[in-house]
Amino acid sequence: MMPSKAEDEEAPNTLSTPEPELVESEPTLVERAKAMVRELNRKYPRTGLPADKAFIDSLYED
Repeated sequence: MMPSKAEDEEAPNTLSTPEPELVESEPTLVERAKAMVRELNRKYPRTGLPADKAFIDSLYED
């Protein structure tokens, strides 16, 4: 016996909807990426000398 059209339309909606407690408890991928970047910036602060014209020109010399 084939399922009715109404059952076909309802099934994907119920399967694709995550449970509310899981959504609230887990950080999103964006939040996790931001936290990782903040941690890396704390661990490895930006240092170095500014690149002046002489340095940039030296990169293109043969």
